Amino acid sequence: LGVDDDMTGRFRPIHGDKLYSFLEELRIQHDVAMSYCHAMKENGFDDIEDLNCADDQDLQAIGIKIGHVRRIKRAASSNNISTLSERLYIKSKMLNPSTSALESNICVNELEEKQDELSRQRNQINLHFVTHKNNVLNEKKSNEEFASTSINKNDEADQS
Repeated sequence: LGVDDDMTGRFRPIHGDKLYSFLEELRIQHDVAMSYCHAMKENGFDDIEDLNCADDQDLQAIGIKIGHVRRIKRAASSNNISTLSERLYIKSKMLNPSTSALESNICVNELEEKQDELSRQRNQINLHFVTHKNNVLNEKKSNEEFASTSINKNDEADQS
């Protein structure tokens, strides 16, 4: 969510905007991150999770540099973007001297549970992709066989 900066029409992210924060966590310069955030939201990528569905061409079409597209996509595919901030928060809690050992263990357990869930989701997506690919290949093979059978029947009819 963003607002106009002094009614100039320039986008300024509201404190706590996850999409903008994510872009800055990827070491994208402040003004560039603001521009990207604005372009993403203008084009329907309203939150971090939406970026998982975007392909390279989608992001390039709205003005994101190819190197930044790759950085964004790499983060999306390796971690499910929404967990990046959580991991950084957990890491900061673990490094904080005032955090107790029990709190650190709880943070580690939460992180491991999230990673396990992401791994299950990734496996389901891969299985779905392989199944879809096999279905497409089988359909193509069936169509080719049907076309071949039709051609053979036509050749036989012509020879009679």
